[in-house]
Amino acid sequence: MNTGDRGDLIQYSETVWIQKPRPFPPGKQTQPIIVFVGCGGGEFAAHGYLSLESDGTYYVRNDSIGKMDDPSFHKYIDKLTGANQAVSKEKKTAIHEIDEGLFDRVCESYGSTGSIKKTANEIGISEQKARKILITRGKYTCENHRRIMEMLDEGKTIEQIGEALQISKGQIASYLPYGK
Repeated sequence: MNTGDRGDLIQYSETVWIQKPRPFPPGKQTQPIIVFVGCGGGEFAAHGYLSLESDGTYYVRNDSIGKMDDPSFHKYIDKLTGANQAVSKEKKTAIHEIDEGLFDRVCESYGSTGSIKKTANEIGISEQKARKILITRGKYTCENHRRIMEMLDEGKTIEQIGEALQISKGQIASYLPYGK
């Protein structure tokens, strides 16, 4: 099925879609929500089921995984779908807005911890996402980031950079600021 055919889905991340919640029918306390994973070219497949309580909390069986903006929810969806793992198909740019609050929390945490790993654990996101946010805000750089940016400025393609540095497109993307 194609994402264009489904008006009842919202994009959660670059590769994950979630069924939009509907108004709760009278007397109902939960509703089933389906998680979909993009397969490339706009195609997607159902990947998991959650229950949504009327207070906005999502459950797997009887275990609460939190509300959509909770770190525990993100961790569960990442685990369920493999969203933070390398994707064999080319990723599409996410249509959701950048969460400025998340960017602020990551920068603040990194300022106090001085560690991307500790920051990622504290905020509940992947290390790659934390690094990408810090690079976007100009709070972090490293040799890979500098080399990739230099090669892009020289007009090299992502494929050429990957070959030269012996890294994947996904790894290159993790060293680029958002919007680049």
